[in-house]
Amino acid sequence: MTTSPSPLLPLVYSRLALVLVLVSFDFLLPLPSSIESPSDLLSFTDYRSLSFLSNPFKRALGTFQVWDGVHYLRLSQRRGAQVEDIAFFPAYPLLISLLSPILGATLSGVLVNSGCYVLSGLILHHYTKRHVSSNPHFLQALMITYMLSPCNVFLTAVGAEGLTSLTVWSGALSVEEGWTAASLVCCFAAGMVKSTAGVALAAFCVGREAQRRWRRGLEGLPLSAALLVVRLACCAFGAVWHDRNSRRLHCV
Repeated sequence: MTTSPSPLLPLVYSRLALVLVLVSFDFLLPLPSSIESPSDLLSFTDYRSLSFLSNPFKRALGTFQVWDGVHYLRLSQRRGAQVEDIAFFPAYPLLISLLSPILGATLSGVLVNSGCYVLSGLILHHYTKRHVSSNPHFLQALMITYMLSPCNVFLTAVGAEGLTSLTVWSGALSVEEGWTAASLVCCFAAGMVKSTAGVALAAFCVGREAQRRWRRGLEGLPLSAALLVVRLACCAFGAVWHDRNSRRLHCV
């Protein structure tokens, strides 16, 4: 019986290839002079930590600050937060702030997002192999789809999509394997990353519990139901915290 090879190297190579594509397009299709260049948005930690880089490299680094990146970077610096930043949850900016004194905020954001993407792919591969299908052709098709998804561009720039995927799939694997403590940590983390991550993982927990009830009836219901409630509460904690923080920011 043939076995499926590890997807680690293809996942890493796909990140490097997409980085080259993004940087190449930025140099081939520069912004008009009337529009602010993304490189102008580099934070002070980028210039302090990456002072050895030449201007073209700094400009290339600014390429990854598109879309939600500006908001996450502003939150990671814990200064200058604005009302439009309240849509973003705290876990990803916190990780950026921990690494930014060494690597700079932008590069930290890219590495965290891309690293979480790779780890998420490995967990997805493991989860599918153990609980869905071990057919190597199915696993290969799954990984190809995962790497060729159009949303991959968000998983390479400064954004929380990689961390979102990692927390959801880690939580799903923990629930499936019966790792109670790990599942609670993942539920809490998902709720602090994005509302969509908390909702997705909460929906998975409810679906798996419904499937177990279908198979087992009322056997072990009290403990199982209590655990489900705790998991859902962990998923919802991020939304509750975010709501309180948003109200405070609105009042500033």
